Amino acid sequence: MKITVRKLGIYLVLSVIAIFMVFPFLWLLSTSFKGQLESIFPNPPKWFPAQPTLVNYQVVFREINIWRSFLNSMIITILGVFFNISTSALAAYPLARINFWGKKSIFALLLLPLMIPVQGSMIVNYLTLTKLKLIDQHLGVVITTAVSIIGIVILKAAYEAIPNEIEEAARVDGCGEMRLWWQIMMPMIKPSLAAVSILSFVYYWNDFMWPLIVLKTFEKIPLQVALSRLESAFQTNFRYVAAGAIISMLPILIFFAFTQRYFVEGTKGAIKG
Repeated sequence: MKITVRKLGIYLVLSVIAIFMVFPFLWLLSTSFKGQLESIFPNPPKWFPAQPTLVNYQVVFREINIWRSFLNSMIITILGVFFNISTSALAAYPLARINFWGKKSIFALLLLPLMIPVQGSMIVNYLTLTKLKLIDQHLGVVITTAVSIIGIVILKAAYEAIPNEIEEAARVDGCGEMRLWWQIMMPMIKPSLAAVSILSFVYYWNDFMWPLIVLKTFEKIPLQVALSRLESAFQTNFRYVAAGAIISMLPILIFFAFTQRYFVEGTKGAIKG
């Protein structure tokens, strides 16, 4: 009985938290379908528009080149996810499976950048991209964050969870280091790779400040930057802004819906570690 009451209390608290977390999204969704004559903050509150309309979405598609911006966001996100997965998988493997002098110190040094605000490195990164002639290039947006420290932590925990017997058996069969990593280790950490992919996808898709600084050509800006111009054009019309925000959320919601199981599985090891 005590366990049941305890579980009921936990579920109640989690339900309240979930409502608070979902409320902004529901408000945006409702506002995006409201007409010009309908109040955004009705009293009493209404979850459903009196006369739903798609006019707000039509205005968003008309005012900005949303398909081009969407494509730019996809290019940046795919490049970012590829770099994060590649560098994290390669860097985490020796830190988890190979014994060498100074391994713990190197891992501690890798964690130090987490203490530095992102804004603190923007000037150095911008000057570096200028020297490399990567300003106004999609690669320039991605290259400064190609290594994900969080990704290394997650994959390091995943590698460490693999039994030593599997590695020993592969070495007895004559498996080299690179083949061991690619053919044995990588398939066994797929859930963690999916978790890192989701985190990278969300980061690059929602990134606003760095693409705004690096990209100068309107045809190259991602969706988030394009939507910010929509907001400045319609400062008092939150209906258009809400419609644009919903459009930008859809890829993340769809991507997470198909990969949430792997995300939960992949982060378990990192939390335990």
